[in-house]
Order: sequence, then C-alpha cells, then structure tokens
Amino acid sequence: MKTGILCAAILMAAPLFAATAFASEPENDETAKPETAETAEVDAAKDAKAEEKRICRRVRVDASSRRGTKVCKTADEWREFNQRR
Repeated sequence: MKTGILCAAILMAAPLFAATAFASEPENDETAKPETAETAEVDAAKDAKAEEKRICRRVRVDASSRRGTKVCKTADEWREFNQRR
C-alpha cells in the first residue's frame, strides 16, 4: 500500500521536474528576435491599454426583464455608452 502511494507521488511529481529542467535551458540567440521601434511601440500601447481600469456593471437588456447582463468597459467607454441613451 505504501509503495503504491509512493509510486503515485513520484509519477505525479515527474512532470514538475521536467518542466523546470526545460525552463532553465538558455534561449538560442538565433531564435531571439531583435527589438525594433515598432515592437516597442506595440508593447507600450499594450501596457497603456492594460493599465486602463475596467468597470463592470449589470445592464438590463430589455425593460421587461429584471435580469441584467454583466458589461465591462473603461470609464471613457461608459461615458460614451451613457450619452447614447
């Protein structure tokens, strides 16, 4: 019984050891892409977009329903959404 549990624990832990072994291997310099101005701009735009805080609210789809649908938008998007109403 104890040996069965020990074998199961070793089999479950084996992928963890393999993943750490592959993660510690160095990258090839040939496969690494040099950073250009375009990729830097794209990364900066993604970071700026990720920093915008999302505000989630429940919005009723129709007047007859009590149930609301969860909608997440930025503050500017909510402002635009409320002006349309």
